[in-house]
Amino acid sequence: MSENSNKKISQALGHTGDCPALDQLIEAISANNAQTQAHVARCAHCTAELTMFREFNESAVRPEEQAAVDAIVARLRQNSPVPKNAWWRSLWSTQWLAPASVVLAALVVGLFVYSPSGTNSGPKVSGGEDAVRSARLEMVAPMGTILDAPSQLEWIAVKGAARYKVTLDEVDHTAVWSGVVEGPSAALPADIRAKVVPRKTFNWQVLALDSNGKVIADSGSRQFRMEGPTAQ
Repeated sequence: MSENSNKKISQALGHTGDCPALDQLIEAISANNAQTQAHVARCAHCTAELTMFREFNESAVRPEEQAAVDAIVARLRQNSPVPKNAWWRSLWSTQWLAPASVVLAALVVGLFVYSPSGTNSGPKVSGGEDAVRSARLEMVAPMGTILDAPSQLEWIAVKGAARYKVTLDEVDHTAVWSGVVEGPSAALPADIRAKVVPRKTFNWQVLALDSNGKVIADSGSRQFRMEGPTAQ
């Protein structure tokens, strides 16, 4: 076929300035609008549009395709996260899954159910009991800038805790003191208090342990620093 012939065919089937949008065209034809019917009678483009729409909308599923269509409908309903009353629930009617749309529906199923491992399970967190995060333990004092060397370290008691492991370090992680206590506070020995001097920063941490010695809550590291004498 010559280039000139192709051009004439394209012009004959092309959209004109009088052609309405497809939804408007369908609405007008359904309402038996005489003006629109007359336009379609002389417009190859609109005639083709209506023909394709009717073919898609009215095509029946062949017997040999019914099982595949039913399976796709069931899988889409099972995996769809959209509420049951969503507007597009009407698309589940069999006529919309006619032969022309079976391939598209199959692709949608693939998007819902595909995973690299070939399963349809949700995201999983790897690791055993050691990977389970402990709860947060809330500290009370000392924290931030303080005026005097603290006599004890305090925190809020954790439900289920049998004892607490407390550590006190310098900022370079040099160990200063550690101990295990049963209540939500730990008294600092006098020689340790003597090490808390002005302008020196310390880190401390508390771990809540259950009766089996398992960590059930962690404070994370917190700092405190004693304020130095005011310059005269």
